Amino acid sequence: HEILEEYWKQSDPGNKDSIWVGLILVAVSTYHHRRGNFNGAKRTLEKALRIFEMHAHFLSKLGINGPDLLNLLNDRLLAMETRQA
Repeated sequence: HEILEEYWKQSDPGNKDSIWVGLILVAVSTYHHRRGNFNGAKRTLEKALRIFEMHAHFLSKLGINGPDLLNLLNDRLLAMETRQA
């Protein structure tokens, strides 16, 4: 996440709705989930999902299949809500 954060600060500083922030939030959410912080992981992932939904066209520009990513992240969100590892 630190590499992405550095890039975000150089390319789109201060924009908390940046696609880069969404990717950073996914990394942070995964960290929280892995450590058993389900509430923090869920909140962070929900923020990332909102950003990705707002900027879906940027995902494809990055070579990311947006619909597949959103499906995977929504599955992960369900796991967090049911407190599954």
